[in-house]
Amino acid sequence: MSVDFAYIADDFTGATDVLEALASAGARARLYLDCAPSAVEPGLQAIGIATTARATAAAELPNVLAPLFDALVSLQPAIVQYKVCSTFDSSPEIGNIATVISTAWERFPYQSVLPVIVGAPRLGRWVVFGNLFARYGVTAKIYRLDRHPVMRFHPITPMEESDLGVILHHQGLPHPVEYLTVLDYTLDQSTSFEKFQRTDRTVLIADTLLEEHLTTLGRLVLAALRTPALVIGSSGATQAICNALIERGKFCGEPLLAAPYPVDPVLVVSGSCSRVSANQTQRAIQAGFCEIAIVPDKLLHNDAYIEEVAEKIAQQLCRGKSVIAHTCSGPDDPRLLNRHSPWERLHLGRELGRQLGELVARVAGRVPVRRIIVTGGDTSGYVALAAGLKALDPIAVIAPGAPLCRACAPQTCLDGIEFCFKGGQTGPEDFYLIARDGVKT
Repeated sequence: MSVDFAYIADDFTGATDVLEALASAGARARLYLDCAPSAVEPGLQAIGIATTARATAAAELPNVLAPLFDALVSLQPAIVQYKVCSTFDSSPEIGNIATVISTAWERFPYQSVLPVIVGAPRLGRWVVFGNLFARYGVTAKIYRLDRHPVMRFHPITPMEESDLGVILHHQGLPHPVEYLTVLDYTLDQSTSFEKFQRTDRTVLIADTLLEEHLTTLGRLVLAALRTPALVIGSSGATQAICNALIERGKFCGEPLLAAPYPVDPVLVVSGSCSRVSANQTQRAIQAGFCEIAIVPDKLLHNDAYIEEVAEKIAQQLCRGKSVIAHTCSGPDDPRLLNRHSPWERLHLGRELGRQLGELVARVAGRVPVRRIIVTGGDTSGYVALAAGLKALDPIAVIAPGAPLCRACAPQTCLDGIEFCFKGGQTGPEDFYLIARDGVKT
């Protein structure tokens, strides 16, 4: 069975972000976790595969991603997207996007121009003259990526450059890079990808300052590229393609997502070290959430400690109290693993995420919990896999880029539970309150 749109995401929060964009466009979509489905359910128009590629060593990426791209190409969709973070989180050693491009492009030998669409204005991400800018959640101020208060000092992939083409070349991209800029939209309404082609293969970085730029890009992709076509980009790229597929009558354009209804208590598990998440945590505690500060070193090496924390959480949930359990609360938290090298932090973060997944499963086995929020891009992937989730279906939106999904986890206590996987930079300060109380009217 074929689908209209298929994607691979480099982390789980980004994967659900794309799922939201598809459902908002009226597409019936499902997200599979870390593996391609053996069969596509009837009626699906789009499918995705969530991976932890963003936190994977560059040398391992081809072996991880090649079979997934092969599986998606076999479905003959119009578009295959590799979803990257809208802050382009990557480095030459970890989550290398240039390596992904080389691996994926081998499956599309007929495609001479590869669009890279990273900006997502609805999320506060813009690309102008090839440089990426991002809003900082605490102040709403906009920063160039290499000056962003969080991304410049990311514990695993600190971003020291804002020009996306330069970043890709630093990561070893073997192809020339061209730029479709805001001036091209203004001066040449008949812009086509071919005018940018310099060799048999050219990577094209597309500016995305305005929402209408996404509409133009979506039309260009479908009109100019033979299908299946490969696109690299954030959920902004997904939105661009969805707009074009709506115009062509492939997607209905009527959102399939509702506003979240109140659920109390909820469980929040956070492995994020961002200040945005820390502020959200403090706001939740002020609003009545029970705080449980987890000691990472104990969680990593002491099963009795996991049992102790699980029991504490379960007791509070049984009393009707929403709980927020975290391993870090902001970049100044002494529990932060910054005393280690990036490779050590990567390994420890992976193990910590797995233990948090075990913690979630133990809590759900003790007490019925209907809604679980997991915060942290890398954390989310490890938690979902360790907890045994197989697939996610979108049902509602808590905030842009952070949908609520129903989990498919056959023969486990987590089957049917509502999950939200939220990036550390995502959402307003009262995000957890909305997750508990429903959307404010």
